Order: sequence, then C-alpha cells, then structure tokens
Amino acid sequence: MFGRHVYRWNDALGLGHDPEGLLGTLGALGSSLLGLCAGTWLRARKWRRLLAGALVLIVGGWLWSWSMPFNKNLWTPSFVLWTAGWSMLLLVAFHGMMDVRGWPPLGRRFGVNAIAAYGGSQLMAIVMVGSGLKDFLYARLAAVVTPWAGPYVASLAWAVLFVLVWWVVVRVMDRRRWYLKI
Repeated sequence: MFGRHVYRWNDALGLGHDPEGLLGTLGALGSSLLGLCAGTWLRARKWRRLLAGALVLIVGGWLWSWSMPFNKNLWTPSFVLWTAGWSMLLLVAFHGMMDVRGWPPLGRRFGVNAIAAYGGSQLMAIVMVGSGLKDFLYARLAAVVTPWAGPYVASLAWAVLFVLVWWVVVRVMDRRRWYLKI
C-alpha cells in the first residue's frame, strides 16, 4: 500500500530500515495536540491542571513503555506521552521561575532567533562535515578531553561547545536587535 515508504528488512544483512513514514506522523500530531493543551491551560492560568497532566503523562508513558518501548524514530505512544509529560513539567517549572518569580528568562536569545540558530547550526554542521573541519576540530578536542574524562565526555564537550558558539551568535544578534522571521 505504501510501497517504498514502509519498514524493510534485509535478510542477508540482518538489518531493518524504517523511513519514519506515516505512522510516525501520528505520534508527532499527538505531541502537537498535547502541546496545544499545555498552552491553553497555561494561558487560562490552570497551572494545577498542567502539573497534574504532566505527571499523568509521565507515568502513563513510563507504564506503556513496558509493552511498547520508547522509540523516537517511530514516535511510539509511550515516547509521545513521556516526552510531552516532561515538557509540560518543565513548562510549569520555567513559568514559575520566570513569569511568577521574575527570574531572567533562560534561553530567550535562542527563542527570539530560533530560525537563525536552527538554520545556521544546520548549515554550519553540513559545511564542517563536508570540508573535513568537523573531524579535525573534534580530534583536537578529543585529544585534550578523552585522557582525563573519557570519550563520552569528549562528545558532550563537542555538543556543549557547538551550542555555546550559537549562543554567542544569537546573543550578538539580539543585542543588535537583528531577528530572523518568516
């Protein structure tokens, strides 16, 4: 029915491939609808309902994961409930810290220039991989970090540095009041 767009199994190699097709779209739609509910409850100042919903989703996703494991690529229902629940919980926490208590908004600079950060970082990653610069820089970083912290920390350090570079970019853009919008 879906031709090339369904799960394929290669007996010779013992490998499968799922193109993240139509069924994955249903989970993404579910996540979007749960986000819509969260936004509606937040605007209506129904914080207890938002907190209760978050806890119900986290527990529901965890329980469902026993029979249908978390799988982001397939957007399994357990993954959708689990991630939506944690997102709602973080929304309640950040709302309490920033909107209610007046703490400075974490990540604001990424929020006001999300398109620049996302598109620019993707382009930067593609250029770095294509030019061989990523391997060169990562090898240098790993040579410093791995001996004292291990290869996993080197990978984490790479990710943190990449985000830090883009935080500086969006900070400069925000200070100059440059905003990329569609």
